[in-house]
Amino acid sequence: MWTISLDRALSKWALMSTQMGWGQIVVLLIYLTCVWLCFVCGYSARQLKENSIGWFTAAFIIVLLLIENTLHFTELFVFLMRDVATRSGWYEDRRYFQSITLWGVACVTLYFFAWLRHRLDTHWELHSNIIIGLAILIALSFLRIISLHDTDAVLAEIYLGVRLERVFELTGLSLVFYGTLRKLRTI
Repeated sequence: MWTISLDRALSKWALMSTQMGWGQIVVLLIYLTCVWLCFVCGYSARQLKENSIGWFTAAFIIVLLLIENTLHFTELFVFLMRDVATRSGWYEDRRYFQSITLWGVACVTLYFFAWLRHRLDTHWELHSNIIIGLAILIALSFLRIISLHDTDAVLAEIYLGVRLERVFELTGLSLVFYGTLRKLRTI
């Protein structure tokens, strides 16, 4: 069953992963710029004998999100799980599990965000944009993976010619970009 489902998912995914428009290329360049700026901030922090692990971690997370965004691995996962659910007979019940997963991810994210806010109390003002931007990007990636019909419908809404999903993604990237520039100004 998994082999057949994987073959079907790969055939749908192969078409998606080869199609890139100019908008996708611009977003990928923005991702690369954010990665580069995080590396510059990390290198600068290391030169000043400051803690640089956060900057390199942020760069690593953005690289993973860049790869996911370029190759659409979340779509492959969604195609695979839909086919498995259909073949296994629990396709109709999947919304219940998706809703539980969505709420679980939301609770864990809020807890982690509160913990991080407490941990970075003295540095929050300087690093808040980067953390919030990364949180938006990671949450968006989880929303894509969970693929609850209602959230997919909201993210697919188009405003001024741009999908809401892309607006959230660009907002997260803009916050990371702005946060790294703020940090570089203090060096």
